[in-house]
Amino acid sequence: MEELSSYFGSFFSRDTNNVRNSDAIVLIGCKIIDQGLKRSEKWKIDPNTACFLVNLGISLGSAVKMASLLNIDNRIMYSIGVAAIKLGLIDADVAFGIPISAKAKNIYFDRPPI
Repeated sequence: MEELSSYFGSFFSRDTNNVRNSDAIVLIGCKIIDQGLKRSEKWKIDPNTACFLVNLGISLGSAVKMASLLNIDNRIMYSIGVAAIKLGLIDADVAFGIPISAKAKNIYFDRPPI
């Protein structure tokens, strides 16, 4: 992730520090496949992509809610998903990472600005 910050932005570098201090990382991603949904000329996004991204968002929300119910600190991070795909850690078209931590203070809350 640190190496990717020069291309994707300084927030990758900041997120790298959170990853290093995390107890584990949960990766969640999806493949975008053609389900034959028709696209209206007015729509700017392919409906197949939209449906898969909505389902991915629901999965991410469910995962972080469950972690929260178990008092496990977490945060959804786009940067982790990008790095995981580039490293071949997950076979997905789109992915996000959820770093988790069980420390005295939530390490994902008071993060330095970019």
